Amino acid sequence: MASFSLVILGMGLMALVSFAYSYTHQKVPLRWLRHVLLGFAFGGAAVISMNTPIQLGPGVILDGRSLFIGFAGFFVGPIATAISLAMAVSYRIVLSGPGMLSGISGMCIGAALGLFWSLPALRGQDLSLRRRALMGLTFGLTILPAFFLLPSDVLTRLSQLIPVMLCYYVLATMIFGGFLEFERRRARRERYLQQCVNLDPLTGVLNRAGLEEVFNTRSSEATPNGRCLLLVEIDDFAPKSRRHGRAFRETALRRTAAAIRDGIRTSDELARTGEAEFAIMLMNVDLKIAALIGQRLQKSIREFTSFTDIEISASIGATHWPGDLWTLEQALQAADSSLYEAKTMGAEQLLCRAG
Repeated sequence: MASFSLVILGMGLMALVSFAYSYTHQKVPLRWLRHVLLGFAFGGAAVISMNTPIQLGPGVILDGRSLFIGFAGFFVGPIATAISLAMAVSYRIVLSGPGMLSGISGMCIGAALGLFWSLPALRGQDLSLRRRALMGLTFGLTILPAFFLLPSDVLTRLSQLIPVMLCYYVLATMIFGGFLEFERRRARRERYLQQCVNLDPLTGVLNRAGLEEVFNTRSSEATPNGRCLLLVEIDDFAPKSRRHGRAFRETALRRTAAAIRDGIRTSDELARTGEAEFAIMLMNVDLKIAALIGQRLQKSIREFTSFTDIEISASIGATHWPGDLWTLEQALQAADSSLYEAKTMGAEQLLCRAG
């Protein structure tokens, strides 16, 4: 009866963790934060499983905690493994008893097995049913320390329960391992498709849709010095493209994007918003600093995109506004107005205005 309850509880906890895994992948965009949250989810399940174990003797318990820790390693990664292992080990120390050392050793083996199976050479392209069953069987190794650290009377009962535990490990890995693998692939596919929607395929920077999404997402960030939007446009790009062909066009755009990307901070955003136009969102800068950045970018573009007999330059229009008072459309209109005036003054001009 106790072994049946263990299997039912373990399956229920695995279902809850699977739901948390799916929800986190859908709602949490930051990879490191997903791993931290899932580490707590798998660790919490391991702790709960220790509250309703099979009692083999005073201070000696048997449960499915090692499987949750192993799953954290295989389906999430080292961060989640470390968090879940730390939670489970801490709780097992609190429970204490003669089985504490063997229990902690088993959890460490479970963590190592999960990370071991996550190696690319073992994971393979397809986590097939057979592969999941084999992985579940290997989690039986987590029971191994008990045979060296527990008294013989406890081992007699443990030996009787080994088939039950192996069946539990295999079934849980086959059923929920398959679901978690499906969910992980679905999340990766969605992130890839989202990147395709929001990225310019030629330059690899954001497109207009991507810039709008980032602009709205970051609108609540604190920027005491305000924000600035720079519009960078390659001078006389259309006639040069017609004259020198497609290879020139694509190379010039890629090099311009690379020059801009190398000249701004990682906290700033870059997008291609037109045929030869790039938008740069500078966070927490005043107009004077934005002008200096613009001048530096013009120099970088001229040097980085230089061809043997073709000169490349860029004009820049910039606008500055405080905090989150503007929409992206308002910022683009103001920067475009500055860019238009800059271009009327000649090639490689820069005009910055406060909004």
